[in-house]
Amino acid sequence: MAHCFVMKVLLRHAESRLYYAANDRWVTYPAKAHDFEDVDLAIGAAVREQLPEMEVVLSFDCPPGELRLPVGAKGARKQARSAVSECLLPDALCRTE
Repeated sequence: MAHCFVMKVLLRHAESRLYYAANDRWVTYPAKAHDFEDVDLAIGAAVREQLPEMEVVLSFDCPPGELRLPVGAKGARKQARSAVSECLLPDALCRTE
């Protein structure tokens, strides 16, 4: 039995709720959004491209859920890293055959 834990690091516009898909394209569904794979890369992209009102979304497949952090929030990177480290414990919450 293998353990599974799938997390995507996404950028979402807080007001429109659209996800960044790269090259100034926006999508409705997180599955079609660009996965930055790293919180620092997502925040860096939002700052570099001057994307206002953005939030980093840590999207979890198993169990399903998400953690949202405003890009401009003080300590957003630290909070995101903490959330990731807590979730990446051995014996992840989801198992597959």
